[in-house]
Amino acid sequence: MERDNGEEPQSLEYLSNQNRRILRFCDNVGIDVKQYLPHYTTQEEWKDRLAISGIASMR
Repeated sequence: MERDNGEEPQSLEYLSNQNRRILRFCDNVGIDVKQYLPHYTTQEEWKDRLAISGIASMR
C-alpha cells in the first residue's frame, strides 16, 4: 500500500517525514512539544531498559 506521495505507509522514510510534518505544525500553531530521545548507547542498556518495562518478555 502506497500513499499518494509514493512512500510506503510504515517505512522509516514515511514515518520520519510524518514526524517532521507534525513537529512543524506544532511549531507553527504554538503547541509546545517534548521529544523523547533515548540515551541508551549499548545493546545491553536497551536490554536492561526493555526488561524493566516488561517489553522484553513479550517476545
